[in-house]
Amino acid sequence: MDEYLRKLIHDLRGNLGIIIYSLNVLDSKPTEVDQNVFEPMLLRNIASAQSLLMNLVSSRWSEQAFDNSNELFFELSSLIHSLQVKRLPTSSARIKNQMDLLVDLLVSMSDLNK
Repeated sequence: MDEYLRKLIHDLRGNLGIIIYSLNVLDSKPTEVDQNVFEPMLLRNIASAQSLLMNLVSSRWSEQAFDNSNELFFELSSLIHSLQVKRLPTSSARIKNQMDLLVDLLVSMSDLNK
């Protein structure tokens, strides 16, 4: 596997872990301090995941390299599923908007793998 792809998958896994953990904290009646820490952390990691994925889409990769990456497809699918399951009714409009944008990007990328 290309080293660039390996690093990207590693970084996506890190973002996913932080996104899901932050969502769990924000979903569990957080204190004001937790809210002030985890909401920006969540937004940073959503933005980071979006940036990684946009760089991937615009990269030098051939379609064949992308098609052969079942591991990347698995990570994209896992992230889509996790984000759709974690819809927080108490989330701010900004968080909901960023999560929706990330899900849309992930869905469009998974279409590339077909």
